[in-house]
Amino acid sequence: MDKYIKREIKPFNEFWINCESTMLHSLLITLDEKYRVMAYTNNYVYEVLHFPTPSRKWINEVRVKPEIMDIFHVVLKNRREVRWNDYDKAVCEIKDFLRQGKIVMAGVDLFYWIPMNMCYHKHHADHYAIINGFDEDKDIFFVMDTDNVKYQEFEMPVENVMEAIAHCDLHYDALVYDLCTKEEIEPYMFDKKELIWRAKRIYKSLRPLSRKYFWLMEEDDYRKGFYRDMCVMYILQINCRMKANRLLIEYLIEKEMIVELAPLQEDCHRIERRWTAIKNKVSKAYFAESSVTEMVNLGEQMMTQFEEERKMWKAFVKLYDKRR
Repeated sequence: MDKYIKREIKPFNEFWINCESTMLHSLLITLDEKYRVMAYTNNYVYEVLHFPTPSRKWINEVRVKPEIMDIFHVVLKNRREVRWNDYDKAVCEIKDFLRQGKIVMAGVDLFYWIPMNMCYHKHHADHYAIINGFDEDKDIFFVMDTDNVKYQEFEMPVENVMEAIAHCDLHYDALVYDLCTKEEIEPYMFDKKELIWRAKRIYKSLRPLSRKYFWLMEEDDYRKGFYRDMCVMYILQINCRMKANRLLIEYLIEKEMIVELAPLQEDCHRIERRWTAIKNKVSKAYFAESSVTEMVNLGEQMMTQFEEERKMWKAFVKLYDKRR
């Protein structure tokens, strides 16, 4: 029986939307680098959430919501849902799955997971992460996840992995799949009707955002650093999605010769650059003399950004729809 198994997975690090997207796109480019372009698809909308701060003020938060279930079906098949009551038995089952060549996605609490991740011993957050191998001599699992720098492989003691699984509150302890082969995946081409349909959904979700302030709290909340890591992370998510939008437009112009979209290139660059600036300023705003005033100013810039993106997608639909 094999005492060492490891599947080599090529990390997708061109940008970060969320951990699930990164995991799926890593599997895709591991199969074939040509599937990198699937990460550029405009398969997202915005969602607004509300939650209280320690000062008991309810605030708005905005997130990019990627719609990636179709990618699951492209790259993975034969889903199996697993729950464990005996975690010693679970170690053996995980190793057996890996010996069979399965993709094992374990539900983990990030509080106990990767030491280099911003949630480690600070925030409880659950998600599925790939266990891609083990070494019995070292008593470790190989796992794939994102630290504060990039998506990559880590070596984790088996005991630590099982602790993170045991504290996770997701519905299943693990999801197990077969990885599709290159021959099973149809060559990917962007579909005009789908891109236009998605663009319309995006600008509808953007419409109310140009009239809301986000992450606007009380001075005491900022002084105590409440939610700073998460706030910056969700703005980074928007910033990265803007990079993906730019790459989509560039790909359509350069690779598919859709020159009608050329006027949008600078729009995408400008929106992306401004979100980068906002992200950096929000991180510093927590330490400003008047954090509330600074966040009001940044909130107004965010509103402008959302309106600019809405105009960009409306222009995209108009220009792309003209093409025969």
